[in-house]
Amino acid sequence: MKTRLKSLSTAAVTLAVRLVTYFQVRSLEIQIDGMGKALECVTCPMTAGKIELARHFARADLARARADYCATFPPGIRHVWRLA
Repeated sequence: MKTRLKSLSTAAVTLAVRLVTYFQVRSLEIQIDGMGKALECVTCPMTAGKIELARHFARADLARARADYCATFPPGIRHVWRLA
């Protein structure tokens, strides 16, 4: 009985981590998309440069979040992402 509860709690923790990291991935994708739309409207080169720099760091965070999400799956299962 004890091992069943332990495996159930481990599965629940893994699911919670997977949900949080999936939310982070989706939030970063939305943020990067919004930055791209904002770049279309900006005329100031300094502001555009700052948005580009922030977008660069957001893409790095997105790659990290996707790696964290894929790490929650057992070995052999690979989740393929579309381009952001």
